[in-house]
Amino acid sequence: MDVLRFFVLVGVLVVVHELGHFLVARLFGVKVLTFSLGFGPALLVHRGRETTYQLALLPLGGFVRMLEAERPDKDAPPLSEREAARAFDRQPRLVRLAIALGGPVMNLLLAVVLLFVVYLPRASVELPPDIGTVVPGSPADGLLHPGDRVVAVDGVPVTTYGEVHERVTASPGKRLVLTVLRLVDQPKLHEERIELGLIPRPVLTEQGTVGRLGIGALAPAACIGVPDPSSPAYRAGLRTFDLVTHVGGIATPRFSDLERKLRDNPGVAVPVRYLRPRVIPVGALPVGDALPLLEMAAYEASIAVVAPEVPPTGTSGGGLTRAGIESSDLYVSSVPTGSSEWLAGLRPGDRLRSVDGVSIPAFVTLIEDLGAQASRTRLLEWTRDGRPMTGLFRLRHEEWIDVTGRRLERDTFPSQHFVPTMPVTLIDQPVRLRSAASRALAESGHAIRFIAVSTLRILGGQAPLRSLAGPISLYDAAGRAGARGLDEYLWVMAVISINLGLLNLLPIPTLDAGHLLFLGAETVLRRPLSLRVRDAAGLVGLLLLAFVMIVAVRNDLQRLESVTAPVPSD
Repeated sequence: MDVLRFFVLVGVLVVVHELGHFLVARLFGVKVLTFSLGFGPALLVHRGRETTYQLALLPLGGFVRMLEAERPDKDAPPLSEREAARAFDRQPRLVRLAIALGGPVMNLLLAVVLLFVVYLPRASVELPPDIGTVVPGSPADGLLHPGDRVVAVDGVPVTTYGEVHERVTASPGKRLVLTVLRLVDQPKLHEERIELGLIPRPVLTEQGTVGRLGIGALAPAACIGVPDPSSPAYRAGLRTFDLVTHVGGIATPRFSDLERKLRDNPGVAVPVRYLRPRVIPVGALPVGDALPLLEMAAYEASIAVVAPEVPPTGTSGGGLTRAGIESSDLYVSSVPTGSSEWLAGLRPGDRLRSVDGVSIPAFVTLIEDLGAQASRTRLLEWTRDGRPMTGLFRLRHEEWIDVTGRRLERDTFPSQHFVPTMPVTLIDQPVRLRSAASRALAESGHAIRFIAVSTLRILGGQAPLRSLAGPISLYDAAGRAGARGLDEYLWVMAVISINLGLLNLLPIPTLDAGHLLFLGAETVLRRPLSLRVRDAAGLVGLLLLAFVMIVAVRNDLQRLESVTAPVPSD
């Protein structure tokens, strides 16, 4: 089955690419002699009125051969003036440029179409444009509130959270005016329309610099952190990662509900119902200290009576702080054994405080800031049961092969936090086709930028040649994606189609963009390059491509060897 998936993927990409050259050539009246899927001896041949269509033995590629006046067929009669006018090398430069770019452009268009097909079923429902959470210390902190509904960005109406996210992501460092609807309870409950100016924070990601306001669509559940053992909450029996469900008999599903319920408490004891996760190892082997195959958490219900400290005279509010309760956002729920932060002393349940003396406002901010200076050794500060602790750590460097066969790498902070979120009622997408098309274009743009940057890094020596993947990785990617379902298969086909299109835009003589070099030389010299020079350049380009293919195949074999190597036994 994997063989069929591989040949279908390669066949579709090659046919579409060569069809781009073919259609543009026919559009301008250029005579196409051969349309071939594959190289080498022909297996199937169909002779049309003036074009021979063939399926060749080696399927990893294809070609469109056009009539050339300077290089006519030896067995064909001399070209008439009418035939010579249809030759590729007699066309104006812009026509030859359009024919050369027809293949890569078709590959990029194919990627958009495939992603549109993938996203169309998903575009029927979307998240509403409501603010579920606001990150402390972010550009939105103090301006946007959980529960706000965004109805316009810079005067342009929005109907889904995805539209808000797209506008913010595309505007790093640029001021945006968000129009929001907000429920206000003073003097009575009513809805206000408010305009707010915010500047998204520029954040460097794998896709480039993007904008972040520090908002999220999902509201955090009332999962708590209890930092101080002397606090009323701790003395009442509450612990970090407890999930509060009711306060005083009133449901508090969201953390904001819990905050609101305790905000003005004057120090009166209230019953707090909560759920506590209890870890249950599953599949543990009865051999020494063997680790379990899986861990699950079951919630146990309980109740505590909490009396926040009495507020100072003349003040009110802040009942959550006076009770010694905060969000679980900055509490570490898991620390991989052997990781840099584990060796520094960090353990599950610890509360993160600062990195290099700079306070951490939120876990997501920590991850974003650490990624900007990945290679440095950092000083981490945290507390455990209220006691301050410090340690040095570095991000963990990871390398892996993605579904398209590319070797990727990143520096990560492997420790995790635990902030469960509330489910959201999805809304019908009012503009389904536009939404799917927008997502397809955006995803194609991200892939193009990522692949272009990766290619430039390899050419500039900033990324190793072992990042190159060859036909074996392509075969593996097609098989794995096909096994996961049609959507995954089409997504991989789209990414590889973008790869193929951009590859042919490299200025190598035997590739499509090689014609750009020749056309540029023609423009400068004001005459075509000689056939001898073009043949020599083509030979150099062929040798370069052969070298790249050898390196890619070698990388594939090394990856295959690392996967299939036997594990030594004691």
